[in-house]
Amino acid sequence: NIEHKVENDEIDCFLSANIIQKTEEVKQQLEEVKDRHRELRKLEEDIMELTELYNEIFELVQSHGLTINNAETKVNTTKVTITEGEGALKIAADLYDKALSKKKILAMILTAICLVLLIIIIAASTSGSDTEPDKDTVMIRQACNPSMDDDCVG
Repeated sequence: NIEHKVENDEIDCFLSANIIQKTEEVKQQLEEVKDRHRELRKLEEDIMELTELYNEIFELVQSHGLTINNAETKVNTTKVTITEGEGALKIAADLYDKALSKKKILAMILTAICLVLLIIIIAASTSGSDTEPDKDTVMIRQACNPSMDDDCVG
């Protein structure tokens, strides 16, 4: 059958069928290439999204790292400040204790001075009025004369 067509110069039907078949194959290959191209484009978009997410996460990690470093620095500074404050409080407590003992000593001295002054005042007020006459000296009372002495009563 094919030989007969070739002898009669009826090759055109073979050629057009072959061309149509090849065209269909090429169309199918073109669709496959377009599909692959779309898939590659989608993959490229996904990779770009992943890159953006990675960069955002990297920036967040860096900013949190700075925040953590700042917090750590503040904690260390606070430790030093607390240590200095403890030292200052110990010094203040020592000074308070010394001042309190000095006040106690001063109060004792003032109390002693007040007692001495009180004793002196009491001694001075009683020494002029209660003097006892000497045993050797005896006072003799004389009778008084009312006509001569105004103080004499009788």
